[in-house]
Amino acid sequence: MKQSDFTPAFQSVLAVQSTVLFVDLESGLLNQDAGWEVIVDSVKHDAWTALRVPHWAVSGDAAIPESLWRKYLAQHDLPLRGTVVNFLRQRRAEGWQIVLVTSGSRAVARQFVEQSALFDDLIVFSSGSRLTFLQEHCRLRGCEAFSLLSGASDLSAISPFAAETILVAPNSATESQVRRTGHLVSVIDRDERKATGFALIKAMRPHHWVKNLLVFAPVIFHHSFSDPLPWLLSTLAFLLFCSACSGVYLLNDLLDLPSDRRHPVKFRRPFASGALRVRTGLLVSSLLLLGSGAIAVAALPIEFAGVLGAYVGLNVLYTTWLKRKVMIDILVLAGFYCLRMIAGGAATGIVLSEWLIALSMFLFLSLAFLKRHGELVRLRDEGQARTDNRGYKVQDLEIIETLGATSGYMAVLVLALYINGDDVVALYSRPRMLWLVCLILLYWISRVWIWARRGVLAEDPLMFALRDRVSWVALALMIFLAAIAL
Repeated sequence: MKQSDFTPAFQSVLAVQSTVLFVDLESGLLNQDAGWEVIVDSVKHDAWTALRVPHWAVSGDAAIPESLWRKYLAQHDLPLRGTVVNFLRQRRAEGWQIVLVTSGSRAVARQFVEQSALFDDLIVFSSGSRLTFLQEHCRLRGCEAFSLLSGASDLSAISPFAAETILVAPNSATESQVRRTGHLVSVIDRDERKATGFALIKAMRPHHWVKNLLVFAPVIFHHSFSDPLPWLLSTLAFLLFCSACSGVYLLNDLLDLPSDRRHPVKFRRPFASGALRVRTGLLVSSLLLLGSGAIAVAALPIEFAGVLGAYVGLNVLYTTWLKRKVMIDILVLAGFYCLRMIAGGAATGIVLSEWLIALSMFLFLSLAFLKRHGELVRLRDEGQARTDNRGYKVQDLEIIETLGATSGYMAVLVLALYINGDDVVALYSRPRMLWLVCLILLYWISRVWIWARRGVLAEDPLMFALRDRVSWVALALMIFLAAIAL
């Protein structure tokens, strides 16, 4: 970035007379909560570490053992703010002395100082002595004033003594507080906090809530159209599953944060890109999971709360362990769909038929194979041999295609056997119309697998279906034919 690329206010900052710039590592340079990121990763690999989280949360980054920092940094890189890095390079070119300041791990700070060409020195201070450290450093260097780059929310104790303060993504209260000092103030990434709400909604993945409509399946297939109570219970179950699923999505993204940064698509996710803070994700995820669990226990049968808890627990196991197990991960993915239907039955007291369970098991197994197939196609196109943190290889594409298409056809076979059975006569006045439903389902499954074979289908089959007109037409026709068959 050239100096001409900065705003006039930014250019005025470059002309200030002080020559020492203190850079706050945690809130200024890093694009994520480094300490919380290390904590989440340590808990992921050692559940007993969770017992020490309250102490670390209260004491700050400095309380996190150096061994955890070093272990994490040996495997992963921490994200830097590109705008801040460009700004520091500009100051460096102008002859400024740039000092990295941290209250956290010396190991992390020392790594940045040694591996980058941006910093001349390092200061590690305790929380109550930041100003003393900075002033003493200036005195030893013979400078009359210093500049500070920070994104901390409270700078009241130090900004009055800084000739210049560069705020990083500040809130309005912090910016007003610093400007009252009358000293030079500039802002980097001003609009970042405004985008936090959007980033949070994006991370909660509301477009995936459509999967939770499966909780209505027991009511629909039981033909309980005239009784409002099952519909009300199913609606509450749907809302609670949406809340719990969003909490799970946030938690899963936090657990997968390092690998998401390396992914060619997932690096755009809010946590991986730095648009959403780790501590925000942990707080919101906890509120969603605990809130949905409490309401489920209070307002719905305890069986539903048990299924909801099983869904959350299985998701955590999947993220931390099961997704690396060949075939088990696909069975678990299919099980997530089935659990939604089982939850709908538990909420309403409707017993699911064996036909519905068998149909959903094979259909969702086919969709789970589609998801893995899309990942392997991407790896093949990129010239890679195997998935990251999973047990699949590109050479598995052929068998996954066979198993996935076969599972879909098994779902069609189950539907055909159901139509030809005695149970259908009691529920449908024109059951022969359901053969057309069977034909449309056969067509749709065949089509998506042909598209997958061609590499057109994205990694997430749900997103493909939501954007695909033919899928919507097929769904509408099946609903229409089922209604005529009643």
